[in-house]
Amino acid sequence: MPKILAAVILHDPDICQLKKCLAPIANNVDLLYFIDNASRNETGIINFVNKIPNAQLVRNSQNQGLSRPFNRLLKYSKKHIFSHLLLLDQDSEPSPNFMEELKKHADKNYVCYTPLLIHKSLDYQKTYGCTPHGETETIKESINSGTLINLNELPADICFDENLFIDWIDIDFFYQLELASKKILRINNAKLLINIGNQKVHHIFKYTWFSSGYSAFRLNKQSQDTVYFYLKYRKHNFVKGHVTFLLWRWLMMLFFEKNRIKKSFAIISGIVQGFRQYKSLY
Repeated sequence: MPKILAAVILHDPDICQLKKCLAPIANNVDLLYFIDNASRNETGIINFVNKIPNAQLVRNSQNQGLSRPFNRLLKYSKKHIFSHLLLLDQDSEPSPNFMEELKKHADKNYVCYTPLLIHKSLDYQKTYGCTPHGETETIKESINSGTLINLNELPADICFDENLFIDWIDIDFFYQLELASKKILRINNAKLLINIGNQKVHHIFKYTWFSSGYSAFRLNKQSQDTVYFYLKYRKHNFVKGHVTFLLWRWLMMLFFEKNRIKKSFAIISGIVQGFRQYKSLY
């Protein structure tokens, strides 16, 4: 049987939603490990974690994003001889059979096992990524949340790029695995309902558009990460489609969201920071 550490990175979580998300997980893993990124509802988080028998909480004094905590989790999991690391977030909802399906396949020679992602919004649901075929299938990339990492198959030189704050961390990680000829298995019977920001749906004629509802801070970090990610992989064709999609979402922000001027300046500032960051490293 796999020895699994399930990890959740927190930042101002909705405790009720968090409890709902972890219901299928808590009793089906060996350790539930929380890293809190300087949340304002500290007392609520501590009270929640203290009620879970197999849980541990570590608090950061400032918001470190995702990549640094993820690398800390990789080191901790290996040091304490866990066979698998399950990455989760604070608002995505696993199906009731989530852990059962993951464990069913966890002994295969894949480096990552991912669920079928269902894009959740106010009145619209669709499969995130390619249409599922069969019980399992090999894919090239997914997202962090819901990914079960087989630590015995993970190459020692592959980790999360700490120059990225939140965005593109998963794509960067999975691309490293692809270059190392490592395979990713999607388990279509394990489902994860995901939500992107405070997303809203807009219907214009026969088309459906999404705006993320991200804060100015989040958009600043997103644009910085995007520029760095694009420059890092600009010679690779796969990066163009991802960046084009994000530019389109920024355009939707200008049409549909409040505080457009503040958010636009945050994006521009992030773009400048991204260029400076890349130039200082390469």
